[in-house]
Amino acid sequence: WPAWLTGDESRPGYRQLVAQGQAAFLRWSPVDGERIERRFSWGPEVDLFIVDTRSHRSSNRAADGPEKTLLGLEQRQRLIAGLTDSKAIWKVVSIGVPISTPTGSRAWEAGRDGWANGIGADAPEGTPDTSTTTGFEHELTEILTALDVAGVTGLVFVTTDVHHVRSLRYSIDLNDDGTPNTF
Repeated sequence: WPAWLTGDESRPGYRQLVAQGQAAFLRWSPVDGERIERRFSWGPEVDLFIVDTRSHRSSNRAADGPEKTLLGLEQRQRLIAGLTDSKAIWKVVSIGVPISTPTGSRAWEAGRDGWANGIGADAPEGTPDTSTTTGFEHELTEILTALDVAGVTGLVFVTTDVHHVRSLRYSIDLNDDGTPNTF
């Protein structure tokens, strides 16, 4: 996970520490091989999709746009296909970042670490604030638009990385030409 802001990559032992941490995680977590992402089904009622937002992630500092990703192209395509093909009443996506709550320590400097771009951060006076343009909203919009076009219903996201409880309901807001507005 070299692109995630985990510390000084140039310090001695950093790469070995990251490799050992990843190996320990994969050894002691219920994952199949090297992929963290997985799917569980409970009959016709529930399909659970567990999503990996660390292994293929772009730098938090990068500007939001078509090239920026939390999931990587292959995982994003598998998620969309899995949700589209699911016949379960409820399709639950467990994901390690919030959908619309802007997150990230020192986001004005380090960028957002979740889907939402945000509305600005407490940057020191005279310091550029890029927190409004460094989320991953473009990718989320692409996913939700594909699911809407496919007619996916019963979709629930269970998210983490916010230290309070919040329950939100979303709908797609379309422009006059039928293209999705921002979420």
